[in-house]
Amino acid sequence: MSDAHRVTDTAVRVPTVARRMGDAARRWLDALTDAQRKAAVFPFGSDERFVWDYRPVPHKGLALAGHERGAARRCRCPRSTPA
Repeated sequence: MSDAHRVTDTAVRVPTVARRMGDAARRWLDALTDAQRKAAVFPFGSDERFVWDYRPVPHKGLALAGHERGAARRCRCPRSTPA
């Protein structure tokens, strides 16, 4: 694949991937109870959006243990493999 084709291919796929990720996030939020949504959603201006720590340390948010069994799985973004 030439560089020009690679750039075009990426330009076409990125919006599609972003849309699918947004759709999956909306499905996940729609599946939450009010209490879960309150724990999972922060205002955009919140400092919490800068916390990207995946180590097992205390942090805000909705833990996977706080989901109903299988709820997170139903909302996953389907995977696609590059062609």
